[in-house]
Amino acid sequence: ILALVGVDPTTTIKVSLKRVEFSQASLAGTSHRMIPLQGVCSTFYGYHKPWKEALGIFIVLTFLFSSVGKAASSSGVLTFGILISIAIALAYYFLNRTLTLGFVENSGVISSIKFKRSVIENVDVGEEQARYVCEVTQALIEKILNRE
Repeated sequence: ILALVGVDPTTTIKVSLKRVEFSQASLAGTSHRMIPLQGVCSTFYGYHKPWKEALGIFIVLTFLFSSVGKAASSSGVLTFGILISIAIALAYYFLNRTLTLGFVENSGVISSIKFKRSVIENVDVGEEQARYVCEVTQALIEKILNRE
């Protein structure tokens, strides 16, 4: 809902032949950084899979459902609760995987953007796409540095 009214936090990275533009906007304000390509020393990408959080959700929900099942003296409630716990934990895991793409400046400042699968648009940015962006950016940086 917040995305539809334009109030959601937004982070963008734009790479051109001359610079990298990094922008962040949220309810608290905005921040824009213009980094010359010569000022970028490395690029990086990575993938985070929240299996620990999903496991924690499964354990907590299973405990809650087992308590309700014992109170109701029903093994059906326990079985149903375990199935619901598995479904919620799996949904959390698959909807909260994040891909990080970023740049490290010569000054040591790290600028990054995190991607999650979009449920509304059904767009999933993959590791291969992030690798491609890093390779293109590195090629631009090397081209600029070799020209000087």
